[in-house]
Amino acid sequence: MKNKFTIILIALFWASCISTYEFEVNEVEKALVVEGFISDQSYSDLNMEPTDPRYFDIKLSWTGQVKNSLNEKVRGAEVIIHSDQNQSWDYSETDAGVYQLFYEDFKAEQDQQYQLEIILPEGDVFYSEWVGLPSSSLTGTLKYEEIEKDIYSIELGEEIIIKAKGLQLKVDMPENITPSSTEYYKWDFDITYGFVARLNPTQTDPNYRCWITEELFYPGFEVAEFDQPGTSHEMVFVNTAVDKIHEGLSVLVRQHAMAESYFSYWNDIKRQEEQEGLFAPPPYNLKTNMSSNNPNVPVYGYFGAVSESYYRWIFNPKMVSYNIIYPESLRSSCNIPLPPPSCYDCRQAELVVRSRITNQKPWWWNN
Repeated sequence: MKNKFTIILIALFWASCISTYEFEVNEVEKALVVEGFISDQSYSDLNMEPTDPRYFDIKLSWTGQVKNSLNEKVRGAEVIIHSDQNQSWDYSETDAGVYQLFYEDFKAEQDQQYQLEIILPEGDVFYSEWVGLPSSSLTGTLKYEEIEKDIYSIELGEEIIIKAKGLQLKVDMPENITPSSTEYYKWDFDITYGFVARLNPTQTDPNYRCWITEELFYPGFEVAEFDQPGTSHEMVFVNTAVDKIHEGLSVLVRQHAMAESYFSYWNDIKRQEEQEGLFAPPPYNLKTNMSSNNPNVPVYGYFGAVSESYYRWIFNPKMVSYNIIYPESLRSSCNIPLPPPSCYDCRQAELVVRSRITNQKPWWWNN
């Protein structure tokens, strides 16, 4: 059997080889964009995984002309998921354009099909195709390798390439299991790192040490398809020169096994992002499994069902063969006339977009 393997990745730390890809561009004045999925892992199930539990959600927004940003959230919609076993579950609107499924034990079942229904306040109705879980999925082993590689860096406002030491994370799929057919996967990543209030006089104070999780520290995602056992998939590169590594750092790898059609949707997004570059507008004119009862209101996006698994990796300085020096600039960062509040209370740390902070040590964290 011919081995088929495709890896596509975009990240701040990697250079990409970009191939030409043609899209059929259809300009529309206004279209609904749907984002969301369900999986075989419920809110309750995730309490046993090395991650925070989450409810399934659907995000709804309007987009205008091709390449226009998603600038209007959809409010007041009815969002319902149906099963082919005559069951239905209602989503609840929790924020502008965000609808969550508040059922702790709800998850996709292997022998069932699911359909998403969206009813807008104006009366327009949208349906997804019926979707189900992939017939099988594999869970590999998360490993790392000490390497030196070229990465992008910004110096004096210009992007340059420098050599960096660090650890390359990868997932090794099982060697003793041969897929019965081609399987399709998507991975994305969160990072959690420690943060300390350097002027807090008591290290036992609950506000001395916090943990910050950033969803966009490693931007983008990776997709792959394979039909042979024992394949190794590269994930993220952990640069040991970054400041965030010194108070502890962990990477969460989230794996989604999916149907070929859902994989094709994410594959197209990746190819568009590669062509447009890092600061690309939202993807446009992609494949969709949504339909509308009103031909004057097009719909884009995808509703999918995935088999979900997680890998948690925690950095230890002993993983590398060289000494990692705690930088003096970081140690003395609070030695200024007017220190910021975060120097006394870690909860006041300045956060980037799509990040969260806690002073409660995660159960999976070790020292």
